[in-house]
Amino acid sequence: MITNEIKNKIDSLWEMLWTEGSTNPLTNIEQLTYLLFMKDLDNVELVKEADATLLGIPYNGIFPVDKPEYRWNVFKNMGNAQNMYQLMQQEIFPFMKTIQGNQDDTAFSKYMKDGIFQINKPATLQKAIAALDDLPTDDKDI
Repeated sequence: MITNEIKNKIDSLWEMLWTEGSTNPLTNIEQLTYLLFMKDLDNVELVKEADATLLGIPYNGIFPVDKPEYRWNVFKNMGNAQNMYQLMQQEIFPFMKTIQGNQDDTAFSKYMKDGIFQINKPATLQKAIAALDDLPTDDKDI
């Protein structure tokens, strides 16, 4: 259920994107979807890792072991907006585009093939991440 509190948070996020220069609604939805995908992907990985630990079985996740900063729970706390922005542009977004490997026939691959990261300011990215992190995106959060 969408409460007034959630609606207000979404409205604030939308207004922030608009006032910081991102005025195309479709582009905004696309960019927020990329960030939500990143957040949810990490949440799913955290659950799978916890399950594997509980069961005592090995788990090879999709994130590179040597790149913990690709994960939402690390990335969101980086602090420096410029560093976050550069990392997203140069490493995380290209990584997200290739998660399915060279499988050109999957829906994900077809969608992401032409994907472009278009949030245009480091501070805007940082604010969007903080706003999205505060939104309940899991059924258990609502």
